[in-house]
Amino acid sequence: MQGAQIFAPGIAAAPYSMNQGDLLAVYADTTDAVQRGGVTAGKQPKATDVVIDTSKSVFLGIGRACMNRNGMFGKDPRGIGIESFPAAFTSLLLEPKSGERVLDMCAAPGGKSTHIAQLMKDRGEVVSCDRSSSKVEKIQQLATRYSKSASSPNMPEPDKVLLDPPCSALGLRPSLRVASNSAWSASRSSRLQADSLHQLQLYQRQMIRQAVMALKPGGRLVYSTCTLNPQENEGNVAWMLRNFDVQLVEHPLASLGLHGMSCPGLEDDDARKLFRFVPGTLLQLQRIDTNELEDVDLFPGFFAACLQKLQ
Repeated sequence: MQGAQIFAPGIAAAPYSMNQGDLLAVYADTTDAVQRGGVTAGKQPKATDVVIDTSKSVFLGIGRACMNRNGMFGKDPRGIGIESFPAAFTSLLLEPKSGERVLDMCAAPGGKSTHIAQLMKDRGEVVSCDRSSSKVEKIQQLATRYSKSASSPNMPEPDKVLLDPPCSALGLRPSLRVASNSAWSASRSSRLQADSLHQLQLYQRQMIRQAVMALKPGGRLVYSTCTLNPQENEGNVAWMLRNFDVQLVEHPLASLGLHGMSCPGLEDDDARKLFRFVPGTLLQLQRIDTNELEDVDLFPGFFAACLQKLQ
């Protein structure tokens, strides 16, 4: 498409001398002969090089390189960060803006925090918290890897808060077994029980209370879990609506996934503002081409809610 961006994964070859800002002739190879790499015009090719036959290629136009060749083909020694769909989705749900202050609670290892910083174009402040020094150290290491400055925070009320607390992770596990040394397991049993799930819900509510108290009036709170347990999801949202001056936000991403489930204290209208993802959901909703993906779960089960603090 004329004028469209061509993203790096779709580029099969480029000159070795290509630098950011260079003007380039862009061709579509119709023979599928090109492999990763390429040669510079005028350079004597090696046996392993692939030279594009322009007589068998379609000229698309003149483009400008947004990065050099090493960056395009993953030669950057820092590598690239792979973000899971749930983690990326919750950061987008938060909609962080340049110049804002954002608090990421339970942030280790820091993937969402660094993604939020990128969405803010590195202009603003992201405070990443966790309960142990070793986890905080992981956040600092990831921030350094992504060239984000890390320092001790001293910030007033945040504009936005992301809370992804410890949960039963029933969206990830194929069974109801967890490690016996799990931090949240009240009974320290190796099997999930109703009582331990209830204790976990109470633990989450302590963090929810702190998140709402920290948030500035008018600010946004995104609450997310990787579990399908309604107690930890819709149950906690209903508790928030009863106990705090908050309201659910209708979000442009509402067309993704399933709606939440209604429960005591949570009417159907509010439940429709929640996000519930169940493995295989997108396939069932036929929102993607299922010809080759009939037995593939595209993401784990998870839940998210977007709320605004009123007073």
